[in-house]
Amino acid sequence: MKHTKKELRRLMNEDSDRGQMATEIVRLRAELDKTKKELYYARMDRDIAKKAQALFKTSASKSKRKQ
Repeated sequence: MKHTKKELRRLMNEDSDRGQMATEIVRLRAELDKTKKELYYARMDRDIAKKAQALFKTSASKSKRKQ
């Protein structure tokens, strides 16, 4: 099957666009993975801070009662 020059250019552009989209998808997936990991660690830090605050608050109230 023979294609005209115009059709060949269109087909080549489609292939190029698909390649660019595939590259962009890979980049975005990597960025999403990185963001998910950062969110996971931020939540862990928040939870640790909450627990530490609760422990210090509890220990401070117990020490006030003993005095």
